[in-house]
Amino acid sequence: VSGNLLCGVLVSASANLLKVKSRAGEFSVGLNTVETINFYHSNLEYLSDMAPKEVKEIPFFDRFLYPYQKDRSLEKKAPISMRGNVYRKGVSVHSKTELKYELGGGYKRFVALIGIDDEAMGKGNVDFKVIVDGRTVYEKIGVTGRDAPTFIKIDLSGVKEMVLVVDFGEQLDILDRAVWADAALIK
Repeated sequence: VSGNLLCGVLVSASANLLKVKSRAGEFSVGLNTVETINFYHSNLEYLSDMAPKEVKEIPFFDRFLYPYQKDRSLEKKAPISMRGNVYRKGVSVHSKTELKYELGGGYKRFVALIGIDDEAMGKGNVDFKVIVDGRTVYEKIGVTGRDAPTFIKIDLSGVKEMVLVVDFGEQLDILDRAVWADAALIK
């Protein structure tokens, strides 16, 4: 909560205390002083650390105002936030956007928390879709800025290509600040 960042290996955890081993030694940290815990694993790759093979940003009218962003919100370029929770990693898009990723069959799972960024102030209305190797495997219609984020987990065993789609919802493209928060591929 002080704004300090401690990176290291988690040694142990109890109800009130974390022990972390860093390059500077071993530290004990009270859980009441911790704002966020992020775990990194060699078998996990954040989508925002990858470049899509193809990006299609299709305007509702004549121009596209908000190109997709990595690890920040669309308009204000602030941290991604949904329902007051901040996410360090993720991809923010405006409707209609399609992001295509080449996976080469090397991943087991895709996970993400989907919803509308708080900068939409409770507005926005989009449709989320995940397409793998040409098949739609996940679809959620009518996601609004008033909805709680939804956790998704997609099987990617043997999948060569994944496309993430955010389409126009009922409100055309007004404040469609869609987020794939903590979006990650797991090997």
